[in-house]
Amino acid sequence: MEDSIKQILSQCSISTRMTALTFFPERFYMPFAENIHGKIFDLIDGSAQKVAIAAPRGWGKTSIVALALMARWILFRHTGFIVYINKSHDAAS
Repeated sequence: MEDSIKQILSQCSISTRMTALTFFPERFYMPFAENIHGKIFDLIDGSAQKVAIAAPRGWGKTSIVALALMARWILFRHTGFIVYINKSHDAAS
């Protein structure tokens, strides 16, 4: 494997933001708003075991957490299993 690919994968393994941009460019095509998205990435990539995220509808909370974060955890084996809980049945499915 090329060194550049190894470096990108290494960054993705510790950064949900990098995972989102690298693996899901069709979903994360807009620039992130640091005052909202930056805080979300800091929370979910931080050391806290449990976090609650509140942001306006349509700001990408579900895409960031349910897609990018879960993909990072699965791809890089950060956890043995995932239980995703969401108030909305459609979002949790």
